[in-house]
Amino acid sequence: NLKKEDTKDSSKIMELLQVLLDESKILNAVTNKDLYGALKGILIISHTYDTDIEKFRKGEFAVQQRNNVTVFKTESKLKMDDLHVLAEAAVEMGFINTAVKYVGSAVNAATEEKADNVNRKKILALRKKILNMHNGLLSKRKTYLTDEQITNPYFLDDQLQRRGKQPKFVKELKHEEYDVSLILKNGGDFFDMQRMMDGCRGFNSLRSAPKTEVKQDIKCNFVHHSDPYVKLGPFKMEFASRSPHIVMFHEIMTEEDINHFVEFATPRLSRSRENLPDASYSKRDRAEGKVKVIYKSVQAWMKTIDFAGMDKEEYTPNNFTILDRRAEKLSSRLEKALDLNVTNQWSSHQYQVTNYGLAGLCEVHVDPHGYLEGADVSGKEHLQNSGDYIGTVMGYLEDTPAGGGTTFFKFDTEVTIWPTRGSAAFWFSLYTDGVRDPASSHGGCPVAVGSKWILNKWIYSFNNWDRQPCHPSNSQRHAYEDVQKDRMSWPDSSYY
Repeated sequence: NLKKEDTKDSSKIMELLQVLLDESKILNAVTNKDLYGALKGILIISHTYDTDIEKFRKGEFAVQQRNNVTVFKTESKLKMDDLHVLAEAAVEMGFINTAVKYVGSAVNAATEEKADNVNRKKILALRKKILNMHNGLLSKRKTYLTDEQITNPYFLDDQLQRRGKQPKFVKELKHEEYDVSLILKNGGDFFDMQRMMDGCRGFNSLRSAPKTEVKQDIKCNFVHHSDPYVKLGPFKMEFASRSPHIVMFHEIMTEEDINHFVEFATPRLSRSRENLPDASYSKRDRAEGKVKVIYKSVQAWMKTIDFAGMDKEEYTPNNFTILDRRAEKLSSRLEKALDLNVTNQWSSHQYQVTNYGLAGLCEVHVDPHGYLEGADVSGKEHLQNSGDYIGTVMGYLEDTPAGGGTTFFKFDTEVTIWPTRGSAAFWFSLYTDGVRDPASSHGGCPVAVGSKWILNKWIYSFNNWDRQPCHPSNSQRHAYEDVQKDRMSWPDSSYY
């Protein structure tokens, strides 16, 4: 009817109604599962980055990374009811220390909002419940971190502040001492996630190992691998760790490269994992705790070269068709930067482009499958031709305003690298005997602001026998902690 009216304002009214209609369609499409996912996302972000919930509920969010604190502000505010729900959900997720902060802030919000007696009693009852749970768990287990929950490492008073008088075990509680039976009760996943999150905020609260000497030896180099051509224009590389070998190549991708991969992936991003040889893993893998394989949820795969014998499992390195020249040029560049065989048949996996939204993260895992260790590699028969992943390239297609780092935290390693547009991280994942190096275990930190675009390429081992020779005499399967093993690295002659 409004369209029939000949008034100056009718078009504006129609535009407004159309906006409201579009918004209602979006709201109607939101499911309870979506809402619960958003709730968990808020908790993961605030728990990981140890957020000041009082400021957070008022629209201010501060994130510390790279020794800098960045503050983000919004007009949105959290109400008493929001904080109540978040506190209860934090308890369900095992984040008891974070639940304490949310329920404490809910009590303050109730006062500011002048809540009625019914709602105020509800909040106070929840505060008492969480307080008793927090102190009860700490008293019973004599530790603040298990494989199910994390509390503060001290008792709280009725106002949720650190209690003045603490028992002797709290005063002597050291971050590096854990009850292994409690940590591994459910496979160690929860404990690993807490250690990963600690790395995301700078390894400042859950210290389980001394900082390694490699962290104090961080150095920038020009890399050439004694290649006369590359010596004329060496790659810019920064060490994050020397053992295990973790580096960052700066400015290794051009703007054209970045735009090409993002434009290719955007319409193809999918959660589907069908018909991909490396895109599944068994329940047994996930239950191992020490090492497991993980795959991202929103991704696109790019096949850039087609070898004639691939379908027949024939080695035809000189018979191929290039499907994407720009991507293959990047592969050739990586081949020179890494001094590894990347472009040949069975030398590397196809490119994977992944996009993470808010709170998007990647669980703790190692990349190789354990092929030479006798691990179950059902569905990955191609490994008999290619071997396991010798190393991983992770390229950054966008700067992430906050969060989104990759952290390594096991076996005396404490390293976190952050997304820098156009750069690419690389690390070796195997010992020289072809067995997985558990110190290459890593996880992706939650995206706190913005989004994260990465490009992955995994390099296979068998076709790199001449670049990184295998030393089988050192191999003792699964004896990670009892046998001294040699890690892969590049010789000093590779750098200026």
